[in-house]
Amino acid sequence: MKKNSNRFLVGAFTVGAIIVLVSFTVFTGGFSSLRNQNERFVLVFHENMYGLYEGGKVTLNGVRIGRVERFFLGDAIEDGPVPVLIEINRKLVLRHMVEDGNEIFDQDGLFKKEIIPSLVGQLIQESFVTGILYVNLVTDELSDQADLSEPMLYGHRELRTKASIFAELSESINLDKLSKQFDKVIDGA
Repeated sequence: MKKNSNRFLVGAFTVGAIIVLVSFTVFTGGFSSLRNQNERFVLVFHENMYGLYEGGKVTLNGVRIGRVERFFLGDAIEDGPVPVLIEINRKLVLRHMVEDGNEIFDQDGLFKKEIIPSLVGQLIQESFVTGILYVNLVTDELSDQADLSEPMLYGHRELRTKASIFAELSESINLDKLSKQFDKVIDGA
């Protein structure tokens, strides 16, 4: 009698645990990637990626629409570019998008084909204290020389990128001239 009740309790606990696990996975959207309903793009950054992590946020004009899914390392040894795979979460897009007259997304929450060539990704620093980076997508005017083909990388559509604000700033600073001016100030003091 006791063995039967113990087996029943173990079976009930196991079934309950499986139901809780499946419910949690469905509730948090874990199966959406298995159904391939979310869009994925690759962005190639030519700068230091320290502070960007898997699961980091991806925004469109500052509004969260996705996450960083993974990195592709090993294409080059020194100063190699870092391709990043991002996932655009359709649930987030559908929650935030306007339905009538939407110029960016179609009715299913996917980017319109004509808008994809104008998308540009940039690394943004979330906080100076933590140094955490995220990817922000913006739409940019296409130049006449823009590549309107659909470049693919690692099986996903590649989006253009531009340097982060800090990369642009470090390129514009002439360290040699700055150090000479600093030497003059020190000598004068």
